[in-house]
Amino acid sequence: MPAEGRYYKTSTNLPWALLITDVWKWPQEHIDLISAYPLFAGYAENAGAVNTTWYTEENAVADTYYLPEE
Repeated sequence: MPAEGRYYKTSTNLPWALLITDVWKWPQEHIDLISAYPLFAGYAENAGAVNTTWYTEENAVADTYYLPEE
């Protein structure tokens, strides 16, 4: 809400858009982002001040993200 100085966030103050400029393996269909990348919750709740590498493969839960065909 612009009147509150809050942009691009849900009613619970979580971001509704992400810009990831590095290589990223997105979650498989029907897998919640926080289930695939548990550190994202802390990142979002703290406005990006913590867990800044939440999106890296080493912080992902195995078998929850998409693996493109080679």
